[in-house]
Amino acid sequence: MIDKFIKQTIGLLKKSDIIIRPTVIRPVELNHEDNTQTVYMSGSDFYGGARLEDNFILQIMIMFSVMDALVDRKYPALGGESFHKKYKEMPDDTDEQIMFKEIYRLLKVLRNASIHSMNSVSLEADHSIVASYSYRETEFSLNISKNGMELIYTFIFNLINPPIGKLTNNHISGIQRTLFDHINRSVVTFSDEFGSALRDISDGLRLKRIVRYYVQNPMFVISNESIKITSEYKLHSDLEEHYGIDYQIEVNDKIAVLPSEVLIDNKIKLNNLEIWYKD
Repeated sequence: MIDKFIKQTIGLLKKSDIIIRPTVIRPVELNHEDNTQTVYMSGSDFYGGARLEDNFILQIMIMFSVMDALVDRKYPALGGESFHKKYKEMPDDTDEQIMFKEIYRLLKVLRNASIHSMNSVSLEADHSIVASYSYRETEFSLNISKNGMELIYTFIFNLINPPIGKLTNNHISGIQRTLFDHINRSVVTFSDEFGSALRDISDGLRLKRIVRYYVQNPMFVISNESIKITSEYKLHSDLEEHYGIDYQIEVNDKIAVLPSEVLIDNKIKLNNLEIWYKD
């Protein structure tokens, strides 16, 4: 039932006008003979059919329900427990676990405000979402920008509909870290029974998340225990801050996808290649 609910929610989100900003992957094919390239642009899977953008209370309820379903799927022993207990007992040993818990925590405050005191949730003139209420002598509050809420939705969408097939699990972790950083920056104020700030994550790899150019046939050489991309794909300087590049190569009959962020002088050591193989 949980998997069916998640699958149906993916369909609803794709057909709604809720703004979600998943990473756009643009395949690139290089023509090495005449030094030209073909970039394949795809249409969006999001159709904007169901009108939900203006109903942020309903958005919160949908997204929290998805997160709560994911908790029950990941940690079946916590099924039926209170939201407070679920948060406390979820593991937090890795970045992925910490990010998952903290997004759940943010949505828990918004969900409880929406259920128990709907008037305590408001959309401000600057389009930020503000929740503020008291419960059992604890003050709960959250002020987050509209863009921050869209990034929370994007983070959840990546959990339930990850871009597996093109990118590796390490790509997805790197993109989620970047998303989490941006979500954290979008939180103006926050307070709940666990404190007044989100938990920190490590300084692990961050990948550019808006667009990634996926070079399908780069030229490369293997020497001195390293791999070097010899047909570097160049981005316009205006795009470099937010757009990334991935190079698909085949080594020992296995496909690896190398993000430009891990290359030094277009090189990667062979002993660092393992984590970039596609499943």
